[in-house]
Amino acid sequence: PWLGEGVFQRIAAEITARQQEGVEVDTHVLGIMNSEILACEPDEVNKGSPIIVLHFMCQQINCVRKKADGTIVEGSDDDIRANSYVAAFQREYNEEAGELNWKIVDFRFNGAIAYL
Repeated sequence: PWLGEGVFQRIAAEITARQQEGVEVDTHVLGIMNSEILACEPDEVNKGSPIIVLHFMCQQINCVRKKADGTIVEGSDDDIRANSYVAAFQREYNEEAGELNWKIVDFRFNGAIAYL
């Protein structure tokens, strides 16, 4: 319920690809920093609530392991990266619950740098 259909499909495809490769990504987030609202725009396509575009940096461990034996195939346990992301949020009315909920309607990885 928190992801738009397109975002959900992209994430599901990435998870499926990793499973087929037999690898798993370290999912530890060490910190979130430098968040900034880039824009607040009207929804010209669906005429829904405004879309808020947010940029943020996320301090993460860059480590991919083989699921079978834990062998590192990319990065390392101490390879910390500052990953840049852009996300677009929109409020959507949930009729069943009678409440407004935030939904991520777009999400992009925007690059990474080594975090010192």
